[in-house]
Amino acid sequence: MGFKLFLLLEKLLMVLPKGLRKGFFSMLGALAYFASSRYKNVAYKNLNFIFDDRISENEKKEIVKYSFKNLLFNFLHLMEIRHMSKEDLASKVTIQNIEAVKKAHDEGRPVVYVTPHYSAWELGGSSIGAFIEPITAVFKKMKNQQYQDWLLESRSRFGNKSLEKSNVIKPLIKLMKNGEGCGIVIDTSINKREGLEVDFLGKKIRQTSTPAYLARKYNEAIVPITITT
Repeated sequence: MGFKLFLLLEKLLMVLPKGLRKGFFSMLGALAYFASSRYKNVAYKNLNFIFDDRISENEKKEIVKYSFKNLLFNFLHLMEIRHMSKEDLASKVTIQNIEAVKKAHDEGRPVVYVTPHYSAWELGGSSIGAFIEPITAVFKKMKNQQYQDWLLESRSRFGNKSLEKSNVIKPLIKLMKNGEGCGIVIDTSINKREGLEVDFLGKKIRQTSTPAYLARKYNEAIVPITITT
């Protein structure tokens, strides 16, 4: 019943002008900031870990507040992508430095795209599939299967596929051998068993070694990609 109500809400929102939809999700982001003490604390811990006292508490607060809104905007993008044509997407996104990908393809090398959860990442992932090449993106399994299906359907709108992250190496190797591209989000938490310790902004963190492993063993090209608004 809950998911059916969600789909009804989606239909109602998609009838509204874009500005009203964005305003609605902006309001939800503001409410989430005040309602979710757990994730708010995580955000502040991350900022304190990286910046210490180099930025003010007010700056940290503004960053955290907007991070909640930005998460909701990406949710909005998922919803809108489900109803977009390729022409609609092209009117919103400009691809830069595509020569890096063409060079790799000319050399016969498959590409792994590495990216963070930054800015409008859902639009970014769809844009790769629509205007560069369809890719298989690694994702973390969700607790709600219906919502996961909804999300993955949106991400597949322009030809992308999805691959659940558990035991992901063998499927990725198969993709590489077939010359297919893949996408890996590299800013999520990595445990000691899966990650290597590296220096990042003067701090010790753990990072996935998967892109480097694929590059060294299968001659694939690593292409960092981000999207900005």
